[in-house]
Amino acid sequence: MYDLVVCIRCHEQPDFVMDAADSVLWSVSSDTTKLMFAVDQNRKLAQTLKDKLHLPVTCSVKRYGWGAGLYGLLVEAIVFAEKEIGFRHFLSIDYDTLFLQKGADEALLSLIDDPVIGLLGQLTPPNPHWKGVFELQQRILAEMLVKIPSAYIPGEGVSGSCMMLTASGIEGLRRGGFLEAKFRDIVDRGISLADDHLIPIFIRACGLGIKDTRPHTQCTWFAVGDPYGLEETEVKVFHPAKLVPPLRCPQRKDELKVRNYFREKRGRRPIK
Repeated sequence: MYDLVVCIRCHEQPDFVMDAADSVLWSVSSDTTKLMFAVDQNRKLAQTLKDKLHLPVTCSVKRYGWGAGLYGLLVEAIVFAEKEIGFRHFLSIDYDTLFLQKGADEALLSLIDDPVIGLLGQLTPPNPHWKGVFELQQRILAEMLVKIPSAYIPGEGVSGSCMMLTASGIEGLRRGGFLEAKFRDIVDRGISLADDHLIPIFIRACGLGIKDTRPHTQCTWFAVGDPYGLEETEVKVFHPAKLVPPLRCPQRKDELKVRNYFREKRGRRPIK
């Protein structure tokens, strides 16, 4: 039984996925933390990861895609990890999330100081866009949940690039039916609310709380500020390695510069 499973969710870019994995393996205690991968339908990538890293990999049969679909991939990963690994807490990260310092897993686990905490992540202010999406889809969600939890603030979310479900959170999701097909396939019901804004609703519905992971994380939708030197601060987990918003055609050379900077700090050869 591991204290923590770290799950890298991915669908392409094997060299970048393996770089993220290297940062995790370099950082964590192998005795208490286990690394795995959740691959969104790409069987070639899944086989590559199995062959090269010899770590647990689950590959979805269907393509979940982005947004609410990622909740389905998360559910599949949790169910797989419960069957194949055994763990207490579950940390989902993106392929462009990097662990910057030794003991990042222990730092995040130390934040779980109350069993009422169900979810940890970098809290974001209520987002006007996602608040609007929630309001448009509130009727469907209310029917599925019976009612929207009063503790939920429309538009609240955590950064999906690094979010941890605690043992209490996973048990709450199970009791509430949130790990069953009805919610796993929620995107098929017309829900497009992004997973990192959807999960807080479910956690609140379980009567559980959410805790901010700062200052241990600097995880945003796209990079803000200069990432160089972050490894010398309190920040232990950083996202994203790419420096520009995804919709503005990120340049591989910029991502390589960032990744190779942190690879050098880990004593690794650069990616070419």
